[in-house]
Amino acid sequence: MLDRKTIASKLLVIALVFAIIEIADAATPEEKDTKPQSKQEKRQEKKLIKTSAKPIAAKPLIESKVLSALIDAEISKKIKEEKVTPSAKSTDAEFQRRAYLDIIGRIPTSSETKSFLENTTPDKRVKLVDDLLADDEFGKHMADIWQSLLLPRISDNRRVQTEPLTLWLEKHFNVNTGWDQITKELLTSTGPQDENGSITYFISNASVDKMTDSVSKLFLGVQLQCAQCHDHPFVDWKQNDYWGLAAFFMKVQAKPPLFLQGFWHLAKQP
Repeated sequence: MLDRKTIASKLLVIALVFAIIEIADAATPEEKDTKPQSKQEKRQEKKLIKTSAKPIAAKPLIESKVLSALIDAEISKKIKEEKVTPSAKSTDAEFQRRAYLDIIGRIPTSSETKSFLENTTPDKRVKLVDDLLADDEFGKHMADIWQSLLLPRISDNRRVQTEPLTLWLEKHFNVNTGWDQITKELLTSTGPQDENGSITYFISNASVDKMTDSVSKLFLGVQLQCAQCHDHPFVDWKQNDYWGLAAFFMKVQAKPPLFLQGFWHLAKQP
């Protein structure tokens, strides 16, 4: 006959496999230190306030034609520096195929190809790009790309449901949510996975080191993982830099849903 602890443990394991895991920030306000600050501590605090990063004001949007001219100028400059002969302008068929693959992840159908090639309007390429960006397939394609970057394919994640994050990303890409807002929502996500798909990112990077490695690489463009155990041997990143970033994720925890917390409590009893 099984005792209470064994039953609770088995129920917990079974339920956790199929249940939705909830991410919650387990940080609790720390008690304030009532000890008066020393002169040195006051100087350090003032220095920190002065050197704290200030919010960057949003710059006005650049018109697409102006932006295109800037990009073309940089490309032309690099081509001249490298003394490379630029390729000839792509044909309409080549342009259409590339646009479809890049923006919505598939090649055009025969009817779509026929319609585009027979179109004689001078701005048909611009219109094609606009139409593809407005297509729901754009969000789906971008979500497929980004969920593969955000969710590591490791054995620890074999039971993690990835669809909530994919649908969450798809929705944001299709309504043209800014990258800053997407990043903010990913890194401050809370709640149950079925209500907020962005927490799948935390579930799939469940340890402090995995989260630190992923955030530094995807959002800062820095390969910081080499500084986890020692100062980076090739660049100027120190071990303190790594654990300074990691400190932001130290108190983030994955908790079972509320209806399972009773089982969790029983299983932890001696």
